[in-house]
Amino acid sequence: MDGGVDLLLVETCQDMLNVKAAFSGIKAAFAKTGRDVPVIISGTIEPMGTTLAGQSIEAFYLSVEHMNPVAVGLNCATGPEFMIDHIRTLADISNSAISCYPNAGLPDEEGHYHESPTSLAEKMKQFADKGWVNIIGGCCGTTPEHIKELSRVLEGMKPRTITETAHGHAVSGIEPLIYDDSMRPLFVGERTNVIGSRKFKELIRGKHYEPAAEIARNQVKKGAHVIDICLADPDGDELGDMKEFVEEVVKK
Repeated sequence: MDGGVDLLLVETCQDMLNVKAAFSGIKAAFAKTGRDVPVIISGTIEPMGTTLAGQSIEAFYLSVEHMNPVAVGLNCATGPEFMIDHIRTLADISNSAISCYPNAGLPDEEGHYHESPTSLAEKMKQFADKGWVNIIGGCCGTTPEHIKELSRVLEGMKPRTITETAHGHAVSGIEPLIYDDSMRPLFVGERTNVIGSRKFKELIRGKHYEPAAEIARNQVKKGAHVIDICLADPDGDELGDMKEFVEEVVKK
């Protein structure tokens, strides 16, 4: 920021906690400098279909949406072929632009990448043909020749149209929950509420966070889609309890 940067890129993200930590730092930098710049957030999906921390691309996107990134996308990792489903999904739900800059394929044991400039560009062209992407480039293993071929193949192609209503109400943790009418009824677990549950209130007041978190887990086992957490106790340490309890409950 002090050097006059035009944009900040949080990339190759494998764990949402890292992204949130980075975003906290970015907000602090904005406040300190008195200047905001656009932010791009780019995750990386492993061959098993999630980030290393276990999030699907839907959950990853929903977790960063409130940061208002100018673009969200994928980079590095598996190369373009394994990104197809994830980029398509991202294009369907994202209110932001979509970026995609993969490796030149998966590296072999010698560290060599086997996507040629031509093969990489042809695979990436499919993303543009289908209207899924706004920003395209290359990550590990790509060379000036790869970028030159990408530029040549994509010349004149239109970027994805950005919509502001790509999805309905949604929340996420490791898994996404995108609500639509077909899900009725939507079950909300309300026992982790100090106002509604005497047992839960006593556990929180006693700082017994692990057994309190079991109450949340049991609600999920019985079919709750969403857990309502309320620690609004004027006689307790609301902020301290929330920090301790949430850290415990997300593990379950």
